[in-house]
Amino acid sequence: MRKNIKVLSAVILATVLAAGTLTACTPPLEGTVLADFSEGAAETFFESDGWTNGDVFNVAWRKQNVTYKDGAMHLGISENPDGSMETNDGYFAGEARSYQYFGYGDYSVKMKPAKKAGTASTFFTCTGPYDENEEGEPNPHDEIDIEFLGSDTTKVQFNYFVNGVGEHEYKYDLGFDASEEYHEYGYRWTSEYIEWFVDGEPVYKVTATESTPLPTTPGRILMNYWCGTEEAEGWMGKYELDSSITCEYKSVKTTATPIGELPEKVDVEKFEGDWSAIDAVETGFTSAVDAYTIVNDGTTTDVTYTEVVGDSYNNVNMNVADVAAEKNWVHAVLVNNGEKEVKFRFNVVSGGDKVYALNSYALVNGELVTNTPFEGTVITVPAGERVEIEVSYKGVANTIEFMLDSIHTSDTAKAGDVTISDIKFAKQGDIIIPELPEDDNNGVDIDGTTVKFTSGPAYVISTDADTNSMNVVYSDMAGATYANVAGNVVDLAADKNTLTVTFKNNGDTAVTVRTDLIGETKVGNTDVCNVSATADGGTALYTDIEWGGTTVVVAAGETVTLTVTYDGQSERGAIQRLQFYFDSSVYGDTDMHSGNVTISGISFSNVEVTAPETDGNNQTDNGADAE
Repeated sequence: MRKNIKVLSAVILATVLAAGTLTACTPPLEGTVLADFSEGAAETFFESDGWTNGDVFNVAWRKQNVTYKDGAMHLGISENPDGSMETNDGYFAGEARSYQYFGYGDYSVKMKPAKKAGTASTFFTCTGPYDENEEGEPNPHDEIDIEFLGSDTTKVQFNYFVNGVGEHEYKYDLGFDASEEYHEYGYRWTSEYIEWFVDGEPVYKVTATESTPLPTTPGRILMNYWCGTEEAEGWMGKYELDSSITCEYKSVKTTATPIGELPEKVDVEKFEGDWSAIDAVETGFTSAVDAYTIVNDGTTTDVTYTEVVGDSYNNVNMNVADVAAEKNWVHAVLVNNGEKEVKFRFNVVSGGDKVYALNSYALVNGELVTNTPFEGTVITVPAGERVEIEVSYKGVANTIEFMLDSIHTSDTAKAGDVTISDIKFAKQGDIIIPELPEDDNNGVDIDGTTVKFTSGPAYVISTDADTNSMNVVYSDMAGATYANVAGNVVDLAADKNTLTVTFKNNGDTAVTVRTDLIGETKVGNTDVCNVSATADGGTALYTDIEWGGTTVVVAAGETVTLTVTYDGQSERGAIQRLQFYFDSSVYGDTDMHSGNVTISGISFSNVEVTAPETDGNNQTDNGADAE
């Protein structure tokens, strides 16, 4: 279920007609297996991680809440010590999404819902304005649901949404308790009707009419387990935490043709040596800020903190120039001794005139973690857990650093207690010195003021004074990393309400560009002040007013002029920065991207603007700001 769910307070859900009242000759559901969780994780699905749905949901999706054991995928709910009902993330929960999109066809799942009041166990197809079609336009919110309320698992609820309009709920009395054993549930989706099935038998059908249209837009296949806010208690009951209860899934089948490509498997070289045979180095971590209290003891370091603020990128660091000489692998162990999860970035850092992260990729407890070139490895460790980290890096290491709870986008100060140990270096294969990208970045003129945009080394920025333009080139840019190019526009944006900027795509593939105008402080989920936007003088673009940002897709060889209206007088405060994300801001995107974009015509003005109409739906991805 998406965030547009409306709680049914006054509507009494009817019981669906018995299966025998439907057409007896209805053919059974068919399909090929898209995921077999009896064998562990499926390459066709990924675990949601790092965002919320808002509205009646009271969970933040976390990858660690999706586990594979006993021949099934388990989705669980756990405590979020930093969460609250007001911010719709009181708990952590599990969700799995298909990489690809699917339209008309048969869908079925073998599952066992959780018997727990205040929760929902689901299987559904869904899309919305956070997804885009081939023309780069936001999708409508279309959805088809199978949902179990944990307060009564002898019934299953069916529903669908068309362009954000739902409230088509029906409850069907199963005649058994679905939580006790696995059963098969599914639906047939056609242009003329949707028909739901239980254990191969048709049980409910809705037919399209002029006044009751059905979903038409292909979406992802999703499975999630979540608990609601107080607003939902009349519908699903009051939730009390019990992490031992999970929703379980065996397999997913469909006849629908997949749209889009699966991410390419990343084949990396693993460390073949024996870390236990290598001596750990003596630690000597320090920090340039007082936020961290550091105790070094032999090969172990304890770090405690109470007031580490997000977006500060503060860190504890250690000089390793001597012990890392002629090495290209580093090993470390981090234990979270605290009561809350710790999110950190581990950087193997170069020295000299240009300082940047050397990380190529990492194995965390044996699982591959990739990163944007020249940036570090981001890891989240639940309370009480231990992670073993192996990082392959390219270049000459001068320093290692841990950015402990300082890379969050939240303004809330974090507290933590971690132990860092077993830091070891080794060499495997040849030492590779990466060629650093060169730039010629002298800034661009914006309304008579020179502004220099900066970024990490992943983006190469150069400027041309003759055309007053800025060129951004990148390769191997990982999707959903939120790497960006940012410039200070405090004085330029003040007392204005409109930004104009032109993007020219010089590459041979489409580029997704997100533009953010950043205020002084975060309110709700974002500090972005965008209100609405148009492309090329008239085409309305989707602007996410909850999480922030205006997104436009620029086709290969094409030029698009973007006009963004913003509110610089809101409670988020005056505009501070202008940020551009190139192929890095699409949630769930695991592809690697390359691009070449020229930015010109950046200007601020104060004009009377009528906001374009949109469907009112907001993206649910939690994007990150620049360093």
